[in-house]
Amino acid sequence: MNVTRTFTDLEFATLWRRYADAPLPYPLIYVSRIAVLSDYEAALAQTWERLCGTVEGETVGAIETLGNPDVFVSVRGWCDHDMDNPAKRIRICAVRSGVRGYLITQLPGESIWYSGGYTIAECDPNGLAAAVVAALPAAEAGRRGNIPVYTATSGDEYRALIYDNEIVEGMRQSREFLGAPATMMGEIIIRQGRSMYGPRGIIERMLRWRDLPGDGRYVIGADDPPVAIGTGARRLTGLIGDAVDMMMCRVESHWESEEPSGGWTNRMRGSTW
Repeated sequence: MNVTRTFTDLEFATLWRRYADAPLPYPLIYVSRIAVLSDYEAALAQTWERLCGTVEGETVGAIETLGNPDVFVSVRGWCDHDMDNPAKRIRICAVRSGVRGYLITQLPGESIWYSGGYTIAECDPNGLAAAVVAALPAAEAGRRGNIPVYTATSGDEYRALIYDNEIVEGMRQSREFLGAPATMMGEIIIRQGRSMYGPRGIIERMLRWRDLPGDGRYVIGADDPPVAIGTGARRLTGLIGDAVDMMMCRVESHWESEEPSGGWTNRMRGSTW
């Protein structure tokens, strides 16, 4: 990791409007504390007047890359038994475009609806996955082994009632795992930044994680049926890195240089997470 720059929420909003002028990419949020539109516009103008002579090229590059990345990694985390605590929320975007790589972190505000500012950190574009994992709370790999994760809509419950003791045991483990209070949980979405086919051509991969106290971290990938696997920093870095490499391969091999997604797809428009 190289230089890290910190901005207030109003400063970041000013720079974003100046150099990107698009909706903030998921999962970043910005809600102004200024209620009157004319007052807000005046505050933006005053902030830009103060910043315009000091904005560095790397800051501009970070904003532009966030608005039009080759690959985009979004991270959202929360504590399910302390949902209103802004200090227990994680909102991170990691982006890569060419030889540029950046990690943008939203700082907690006075509530979950406000930002306390943002940091922009330069990082090695080939080390995007490692930068994301380093930004998460430290956790060892979970020690319970592989745990099947059954959803409420799964047809396995009906089958289990008939004949399958293995499914019965798996469902018991699943209920115990999902019912255990987690210190932190969340999702990591690795997404292709653009496609010549527009939003329909953009693919993504999702990883969900859950940290159990006194145990460790589990990651649930795209397996069908899903399985929670004890995962340390090295394995998680590899999972994210493999997905980033796949997205970069698609962008480079398909010559997809049109239709920037701005770090979000139609599925994520209007999200308040």
